[in-house]
Amino acid sequence: MNDVETHYVATPHGHYAYQVSGEGERAILFISGNVSHLELRWEIPHLVRMYRRLMAFGRVVTFDPLGIGTSDPLPDPPPSLGEVAENSLAIMDAAGVDRFVIVASTHGVAPAIAMAALHPARVEKLVFLGGYARLFAAPDYPEGIEPAALELFFETYLPLWGTGTPSATIYGVEADETELPAYARLERAAAAPGAIERVLRWIASSDVRDLVDGVGAPVLMFGIATRLVTVEVMRAVVDGLRDVHYIELEHDPVTTGVGLDEMMADIAEFLTGSRAASSADRRLGAVLFTDIVGSTELAARLGDARWRDALGGFRIAVRRELERHDGREVNTRGDDFFAVFDRVSSAIECALAMRAETENLDLRTRTGIHVGEVELDDEDLTGVAVHVGARVADLAEPGEVLVTTAARESVAGMTWSFEDRGTHELKGVPGEWRLFAVHP
Repeated sequence: MNDVETHYVATPHGHYAYQVSGEGERAILFISGNVSHLELRWEIPHLVRMYRRLMAFGRVVTFDPLGIGTSDPLPDPPPSLGEVAENSLAIMDAAGVDRFVIVASTHGVAPAIAMAALHPARVEKLVFLGGYARLFAAPDYPEGIEPAALELFFETYLPLWGTGTPSATIYGVEADETELPAYARLERAAAAPGAIERVLRWIASSDVRDLVDGVGAPVLMFGIATRLVTVEVMRAVVDGLRDVHYIELEHDPVTTGVGLDEMMADIAEFLTGSRAASSADRRLGAVLFTDIVGSTELAARLGDARWRDALGGFRIAVRRELERHDGREVNTRGDDFFAVFDRVSSAIECALAMRAETENLDLRTRTGIHVGEVELDDEDLTGVAVHVGARVADLAEPGEVLVTTAARESVAGMTWSFEDRGTHELKGVPGEWRLFAVHP
């Protein structure tokens, strides 16, 4: 769940919506490409992972550009990029930030160049995820693309807008089916097709080549090509910069998730001098996995309508108990839930309460609990502890709450009794694990 508050700042060209997340002395301004909505971007796991990694470096300020998401529409005439730079500084002033790092993606790179060149005292370093200083070809700029390429792009891009596929196809990759609904909502909330076309035509017509050599701050640029932004236009930026390190990639880690950790490690080394700083927040957590026993057979026996009712009742009961016991739902797929707790005792109490509630619905569940160090990526949790918890749940009998030795020892002296279920090998996890069934 996103609990980051959205604020507004007034500029001569309209109101910008912005958010500040994380903490620390370093401040980072993230300038998105074109698909943006402050509230809904937190539903995209790959975006969330990137934001969480950036938050490991300091406070992160994000905003919706004019014409996009929760900010005002793009005025007519649109502002110049120099004016966009002034507006961006107004956002940072409102956030209480003087000097900052800029991380800019694709179409956000040209405004970032303008800001760094025109206001060098405010910009510490820059990270470019693709991008360009000028997109279209000119007599003195053969590296650019032909204007007809943009028209062809719009012919295929705009009819798909709102389906979730443009966000992936712009990078020439297949859409992730699991994230497609979230991307579709993000696109629809970001702008209508006509509005996104107007914004893209405006920013794509920009030319800040005369400002590139005025960028004195160090730059880390990733060569991330799209259907519009070619390797040639990215390298043209690199050729004009004074202090730049260029890393060419074959894909976009933010869109696909592939190579994201490596990219963030490169950014960490550039900003802090240490690749280790890219690690996600880690802490001790009690993970809980639960699902309905024999759900496939039950669904077939009940029929679609009655199964939907049963599944709805199950989800309501589980979420009610998670709220009562301070558990946080990480995700749910079909009839299973993955949650995390600060304390093992809360996880066990919740599991026993969920078992009682679901039995009242004539449903039987199986639950696994483990405690260990987890990596926190906002709505996504990873780490060996997560895999262990899932495997323990797979071994639980119908109606059973099964825990590991680590979880059992964490609640030593409490009122529950534990029945030894012997040692087991957990698929994909090294070693043998002794498991215990919990009894009230």
